[in-house]
Amino acid sequence: MKDAMKRQVPVRFLFLFLLDRPRALSIGLMLTLLPVGAMALIGWLVASMDGTGPDFDAILARGVPVRAEVVAREEVSQITIHHKHPVRITYEYEAGGRLRRDMVQTMDEAGYHLRHGERLEALFWDEDSILPSFSPVTFPRRDIFIVDAIFLVLGLPFLLFASHGALIKWNLYRQGRRLHGEVDSMAPALSIPFTAPRILVAYTASTKEGEAIKGGCVVVSKGWGSKPRGSRIEVLESPCRRYSCAVEAAILKRCRDIR
Repeated sequence: MKDAMKRQVPVRFLFLFLLDRPRALSIGLMLTLLPVGAMALIGWLVASMDGTGPDFDAILARGVPVRAEVVAREEVSQITIHHKHPVRITYEYEAGGRLRRDMVQTMDEAGYHLRHGERLEALFWDEDSILPSFSPVTFPRRDIFIVDAIFLVLGLPFLLFASHGALIKWNLYRQGRRLHGEVDSMAPALSIPFTAPRILVAYTASTKEGEAIKGGCVVVSKGWGSKPRGSRIEVLESPCRRYSCAVEAAILKRCRDIR
């Protein structure tokens, strides 16, 4: 490879370089993945709330009254709203020449006192029904989305900070100018558990014009732990001469020259 030449760098190294800023990456992932987990839980909860399917307002306005009979009443123990479980009411009614069965989940007080066989008035429309005296439980989706958005807003700056550092290093391997340098110092760097340990390398490089460039970067510790102060290394400098990093041989040898 020549001093200044474009190289083809595998995209997987971009994700590897994200680990150079473990604090930002960890905090960002934690804050942005929490909403995903919360939404998955909400999806399961909403799917389990069988009585929320019909359009209550539409059926209330257009529905035809039918006589219904309570066939079951039970509390939904897996759902708690304001320290209280909703009650699921299962009822049967005749409509369209056949016997039908529907259910609704409600937190109206009267629903907790219904008995098997008790008669109620239902409204039937477009193959669905409601019990107009019992408003269905509605999940506070809007509030959940607001909370999720807050987490995302808090987490994205950390992910952007980690991504910015990874992009800089990736571009250095793509088109950075190779310089000779020396190790000034090395110190252990914070690493994410179950990933390769890393160290912080401080270095001084020299350009062909005789200019000294001081910098520091995080590298995978393999192959660096035995380098004493003053060891010769290679450094990559960006075309704008604003950024630099120490060369990791294991990465550079996987980068192909673009001719």
